[in-house]
Amino acid sequence: MSNCKAFIILLILFSTLSCDKEEDSQPDFEPVTTEEANHFRENFRNRTFTKSVPENAFPRGRVHIYFSEESESGIRLWAQYAEEPENASHEWEITGREYKVSKDTESNVYKLEFINLSARNILLEECSDCLELKTLSIFIRNPFDKDKIQFRIAEDKDLPKPYPVFNQWTSFEERIIYYN
Repeated sequence: MSNCKAFIILLILFSTLSCDKEEDSQPDFEPVTTEEANHFRENFRNRTFTKSVPENAFPRGRVHIYFSEESESGIRLWAQYAEEPENASHEWEITGREYKVSKDTESNVYKLEFINLSARNILLEECSDCLELKTLSIFIRNPFDKDKIQFRIAEDKDLPKPYPVFNQWTSFEERIIYYN
């Protein structure tokens, strides 16, 4: 009888570990062709996606993912934290003059990896390259379906406040925002 209990416990443990392993498994990303990368960049050129957490209350964090209007690419991740309306207390901007596009071979997920990454703190204290990020990637699921598009942000360490951490698939609203 105790052998049966031990077997059941081992079976449950193995099943749990297998499920955790599947959940944590990363997609297999491969670089896209130049033609696919250009198609992606052309479709996202001059588009902005915004997410506020929470949507209509304060304090609130807000993130914009901005794709440059320049044809040679460029991507900006901008975040702001406000305790009350019209009064931001923290503001950051991370940019990549270029980004590398890769795609998961099994699903409709794209990975955008910032190249020539730079970061600056706009509010509280202004500084450039004060955020020591080595890599930053944005994952996009269903990028060509405006009703199903979702984003996930992955970095090599935690982003500082005000960046809400979107380490799970999150829907962003597309907005028209004009940058200087």
